[in-house]
Amino acid sequence: IEQITSGGFPQLFIPGIIKLSDKDLDSVKLNVKSVIDRYPTYQTASGGFAYWPGNSSPSAWGSCYGAHFILEAEKNGYKVPDTIKGPLLSWIASSASSWTGSGSDYDNDGDSNVQAYKLYVLAEAGQADVGAMNRLLNKTNLSDETRLLLASAYAMAGRTDTAQSLLQKVP
Repeated sequence: IEQITSGGFPQLFIPGIIKLSDKDLDSVKLNVKSVIDRYPTYQTASGGFAYWPGNSSPSAWGSCYGAHFILEAEKNGYKVPDTIKGPLLSWIASSASSWTGSGSDYDNDGDSNVQAYKLYVLAEAGQADVGAMNRLLNKTNLSDETRLLLASAYAMAGRTDTAQSLLQKVP
C-alpha cells in the first residue's frame, strides 16, 4: 500500500506546479487512476487496507495513507468508488474510536502518531472524532509530529483554540 500510494501521491499535484503536455497530463491521470483501481486488492473484509495485496489484517498507517490519498485525489477531481472509501473511513473511525494506546500490531497501531494520523484523516473527511482527539490530547509525552497532526485535526474540526494551544508546544 505504501509503494503504490507513494507513486501516485505526488502526481496529484504535478499539474498544479508545471504545465504539462496533453500526453503527459493523460499519463499522470492514468497513473493516479491506476492507484485507485488497485486499492480493492489491498482492502480487507473489515474495510481497512492491508500492507500487501490479499493480506487479511489491516495496516493502521497504510489505511490512513491510502485514505489521505483518496481524499486528496477527490479534491483534484478523481472519482473514488464509495465501495472503497466508505468501508475504509468506517474502519479508520472505528479504530480511532476504540484506540487505547496499547496496540501491538506490526505497524504500531498503539503509537500515538498513528492515532493522530487517523484523527487527521477523519477530520479531513469531515468526520472529526473530537472525543478521540481529546483522549489523545490528554496523553503524556506526545511527539512534535503527533502534536502537529492533532493540531491540524482540531483546526479542521473548527477547534482553533485547541489547535493553537498544541502548536505553542511545538518548537
